Amino acid sequence: KEPSTGGCNAKDFFQRLKNKEIKIDERMAAAIVRKIVTIIQYIHSQGYGMAGLEPSLFYITKEGTLKFVDYYYLQP
Repeated sequence: KEPSTGGCNAKDFFQRLKNKEIKIDERMAAAIVRKIVTIIQYIHSQGYGMAGLEPSLFYITKEGTLKFVDYYYLQP
């Protein structure tokens, strides 16, 4: 079972990791990286690019699912 993140934006999630409020194992860290890569590949396949990549563009659900949340950030 994945550890609960409590539902938060990724910026807060990574800050909570840094502060050791949340602990994840290597498997979950790898899953997060894979999801970020998959999201970027999908965005590019749709003809969009990103002006940058930052944690505040993502949300992590209570279940640990990573979601891209700021579609206004994309550029054709």
